Amino acid sequence: MNEGNEDVVLVHLYPSKPKSFRWKYDVGDRVRIAMHRQPFRKAYLGQWSEEILEIAMRVATTPVTYELRDLAGEARKRSIYEPEIQTVLKSDNECFDIDGILKTRKSDGKDTIPGVVERVSE
Repeated sequence: MNEGNEDVVLVHLYPSKPKSFRWKYDVGDRVRIAMHRQPFRKAYLGQWSEEILEIAMRVATTPVTYELRDLAGEARKRSIYEPEIQTVLKSDNECFDIDGILKTRKSDGKDTIPGVVERVSE
């Protein structure tokens, strides 16, 4: 390096940052967050969180990050990288999975679930 090629070396070592960003998700998209991998974790439990979040803001950083909020509107404290989130295709009126039944009662010799009303055909 000498005074003649100083500018060329500077541009080669420290290239300018890209001015345009590629966004994979839009504001308002519903997503899940990837759970941290742990050794000896059961694989059938899945690698994505059950909580559904919404993208609140796209942050123009390198790499691209997103700020999230839950469906109640409460913001998350940290930004999430693009590979850590996955879109969710569930709508508002769709039912979610039940993890397990916590308590049952016996009524007339049948097991019933508290809080669930049986449909009676008329």
